[in-house]
Amino acid sequence: MIGDRLLVLAAMNLCSKQIEMQKQHKLELDRYQEQVSATVEVISKTINQA
Repeated sequence: MIGDRLLVLAAMNLCSKQIEMQKQHKLELDRYQEQVSATVEVISKTINQA
């Protein structure tokens, strides 16, 4: 019984860490997307001015 509880707690801990990593990954991906969009916008403006 105690072993089962420890396994469940370990699984919940791993799930919690996985969810946190997914949230962090999404934040980083959003930030990179904003940077790419800003870069594309600058390039587009530069091309249009030429």
